Amino acid sequence: MLLICLTISSAFASNAHELKIKISMPGKEAFTANLVVKGQTASIINEKGNEKIFVDVTKIKDMDYTDKVSQKKYHQIYTEFIISKLDKKGKKVVISNPQTLVNENEEGIFEDGKEKITLSVIPSRKEI
Repeated sequence: MLLICLTISSAFASNAHELKIKISMPGKEAFTANLVVKGQTASIINEKGNEKIFVDVTKIKDMDYTDKVSQKKYHQIYTEFIISKLDKKGKKVVISNPQTLVNENEEGIFEDGKEKITLSVIPSRKEI
């Protein structure tokens, strides 16, 4: 079961971001989610059996730039995540803090070598 919770930082914001997320961890079935982030933060809870994985978006920011040579404009989206799980005592434990800077509508992949977590994200802007 995948639960999506949104935290809205501004009641009047009209811009949002959509994140197509896929997370893989060793020995666990990968999970995917489409998450709409209005404001700066959002959370996903992936609950399977008695295991819960939390994915928190803690910051999201548009970062546009123009290539000085080609004059081509790029639309990038910077995102910070916290991936955590519950330990045996039920305490939430952070297992990775991925950050991505990805061109809009292109896939960015973050691999945490220590924890062997792979996060794939395709960000886009969304008017809501």
